[in-house]
Amino acid sequence: RDTITYNAVLQSFHELEIGNSIFREGLLAHVFDECIVIDDRQLDLHGCSSGAGILALRWWWTEIVPVVQASARSCSFYVITGWG
Repeated sequence: RDTITYNAVLQSFHELEIGNSIFREGLLAHVFDECIVIDDRQLDLHGCSSGAGILALRWWWTEIVPVVQASARSCSFYVITGWG
């Protein structure tokens, strides 16, 4: 179980429901600790395949952002997607 393997698998399965399950499994196993930087207001996807990045964004937008919005009067969110 490593980041390269999860990125490759999620590249293939990000459009299927099983992709969400695989992504969450990777989160729980800390597979993405070095490739996805998760903060309350920032998501950095530099180390992700596009499939893993899509799933990470979906997860962050539905699980993290609403909690932050509920506790803040106003806030900004940032998604970093590329190398340039």
